[in-house]
Amino acid sequence: MNVSMIVAMSENRVIGSNNAMPWYLPEDLKKFRELTTGHAILMGRKTFESLPKVLPGREHYVVTGNSDYKKTNERASGSEHVFTAPDPVAALDLIADRITTSGDIPDEVFVIGGGELFEQLLPYTERVYVTLIRKEMSGDTFFPELSLEDWVQTSSEGFDGFDFLIYDRSTSIC
Repeated sequence: MNVSMIVAMSENRVIGSNNAMPWYLPEDLKKFRELTTGHAILMGRKTFESLPKVLPGREHYVVTGNSDYKKTNERASGSEHVFTAPDPVAALDLIADRITTSGDIPDEVFVIGGGELFEQLLPYTERVYVTLIRKEMSGDTFFPELSLEDWVQTSSEGFDGFDFLIYDRSTSIC
């Protein structure tokens, strides 16, 4: 299984403000949909709750300490495409099992947020897809800093006000 992260962030690494993205960038949403459709997406509870709906064509894995979350959250309980796990490593194990047993999920899983989950899973990550918005923003949630010793930029596509970047791990994963 290959763990990737996909994130939109400002130059000062802001990814959110009050549990929402502080921008609307249709091109980023289109790229997100193109890359993640058909794959497992892994997120924290707050990120799941910030989504407008269960995203079509993806299995959602939600990290939550609430063992009854699937029963008590209306959106989660109403979908056969939502799974829960008590911690990030348990979620990765659950996804690995699904990839192995189902055969219909690609082996690239996307971590989509939030900030704490990005921080916790960065050591397991092999690729990071970044939409870099070329300005500083105010916010309360940040993406962890990528060490230039551990990561190499392998792709860059520039647009008006933002860039699509891909970083691949340059060293072996711990």
